[in-house]
Amino acid sequence: LNRDYVLYYLSFGKEVRTDSMIERSLRLGKTVYVPRIIKNKNKLELCEIKNLETDFELNDFGIREPLGVPAASSTKIDAIVVPGLAFDSSGGRIGFGGGYYDKLFVELPGNSLCLGIAYDFQLADFLYQDVWDRKVQKVFTEKDTLNC
Repeated sequence: LNRDYVLYYLSFGKEVRTDSMIERSLRLGKTVYVPRIIKNKNKLELCEIKNLETDFELNDFGIREPLGVPAASSTKIDAIVVPGLAFDSSGGRIGFGGGYYDKLFVELPGNSLCLGIAYDFQLADFLYQDVWDRKVQKVFTEKDTLNC
């Protein structure tokens, strides 16, 4: 990934694991951010992490979040790796229903690269998108890379 400020999700459940991607980005000198939920605002804030030895806690959804790490600005993010339940070949994405990433997308610089990672079975022919849904530019699976 030829970007310097990367936001990854911290995988949980059966999502595609991101820990090795995060570790590699850190080794390459990238600035790595992960999200933390702001419960009373129903949105995400970003936290820069220096390693995966950071103290984490599980939030109400069972997702790891960094402890004791201050919130960071989203203005430098030039790439974001997003989870999803499904993706289509035009870059459409169905999330988990909370709208957290949709709210975050509007705060990111317009030139930030949005990347979806999923298992091949999560690809669909077509996903209905609302006007506020931001598409991803690429989707990576264990079998293929889709340029959307």
